[in-house]
Amino acid sequence: VLFRSWLVSKWAFIADQTSVVGHPKWEKDRPSVHTESELKDSPEDIQKFRDFVRIFHGNSTLGEQSILFAASYLQDNRTDYILTDARASHATPQMLELKMEPRDYPPEDIAIVKQELERFDPKDVNCWIRTEATEETMQACLRRFEQDTNISVNW
Repeated sequence: VLFRSWLVSKWAFIADQTSVVGHPKWEKDRPSVHTESELKDSPEDIQKFRDFVRIFHGNSTLGEQSILFAASYLQDNRTDYILTDARASHATPQMLELKMEPRDYPPEDIAIVKQELERFDPKDVNCWIRTEATEETMQACLRRFEQDTNISVNW
């Protein structure tokens, strides 16, 4: 749900712009995603969103959230440079400047991310906080932390 909302939000922002200042890569694609519709819920708008998703991901077989997850949580010497923003300690100047989207990643980086995701075992996570129920799952995780560590959380 969070990713879908984020992608819709990104499209809505780009679709509303008369120019895409700060997003030079979107200048050439803007006509195919631009709309002046207020609610952005017409059949034409829905098609423009679908076009945006196809343009955003390009030929990449991974989405932005998969790439960010791997770079943020599965870091090793091969994945720590793949992050798309200034948090990346080994990001190339080009990556930092462009804030790369899935369509921009070289195939060798996508292969590294896929390997890391395949190695990931969800059992290695002590507690999951779900974005659709952030408060409830955070509280449950903190209670579990208290039980497991005998450390009291300052509620």
